[in-house]
Amino acid sequence: MGNVTSKEDIYSVISGIDFVFHLAGMLGTHELVDAPIEATKVNVIGTLVVLDACKNFGTNLIEVSKPNCWINTYTITKIAAESFVEMYRREHGVKAATVKWFNVYGARQPLQEESGYKKLIPTAIVNALKNADIEIYGNGEQTMDLIHTQDTADATIAVMENWDKCEGGIFEIGVGQEFTVNEIVNQIIQLTNSSSKIVHIPMRKGEWENTHIKANVDNLRQITGWQPKVPIRDGLIETIHWYKEKYV
Repeated sequence: MGNVTSKEDIYSVISGIDFVFHLAGMLGTHELVDAPIEATKVNVIGTLVVLDACKNFGTNLIEVSKPNCWINTYTITKIAAESFVEMYRREHGVKAATVKWFNVYGARQPLQEESGYKKLIPTAIVNALKNADIEIYGNGEQTMDLIHTQDTADATIAVMENWDKCEGGIFEIGVGQEFTVNEIVNQIIQLTNSSSKIVHIPMRKGEWENTHIKANVDNLRQITGWQPKVPIRDGLIETIHWYKEKYV
């Protein structure tokens, strides 16, 4: 275990490494609206520590970011981190690329009481398995681009394996298809044979109603040949099975 803001910790693990996949960060949308200082320390200062280590050791960096469709603490810190990555490329010669993970889902994603932040898929699945009400923020017509963890990992590795063509690039990682929150929750209810009811509640801080999120994966496909392999139904069934075994 280590601290991403600790130069000693980061230097000790990056020395002698060819590639760093930088995923460390403080997550959350409404959870971080009132914690901008803490989030900036982790997400921005932590990225700078990683960048300094990569500059010092000549290590290649793949920065994991997100689609930036809102103005909230998390988004602002990720935009700043992306900007510093580009600055280090231009000014210090750090070899780097940015991958933007869209709505990643799959087994092992923690529940809110475990992680401190709330994610739709695990929350909806566990509630559906327990026949409990499922809360949806807003009217539920906001969209997501859901991508399974296996496809996300494969796409990110594809960037590394095609480094000569991908270095310096920014790649969106999704399936290139939109699903509304209502559609996904209803599908989860159907797949779990649940009697859960959907309850619409006000939008949480840091997010906007009717947001449309869809990845453009054309350049990633053209450069690496990567294609998502896990259909949404199959991925949800697999994910539901894991949560049923663990929580119900």
